[in-house]
Amino acid sequence: MVEAYESLDYGSLDYEYALDRDCTTLSRHVLQQLQSFSADA
Repeated sequence: MVEAYESLDYGSLDYEYALDRDCTTLSRHVLQQLQSFSADA
């Protein structure tokens, strides 16, 4: 029971890290899109 909980906790922690990384990548991508759009305009 305890082992299952620990592995679950680690899994959720890993998931949050991946989610945070995705958000950073997404915001950076949007920033680049905005910059290129401003250059075109």
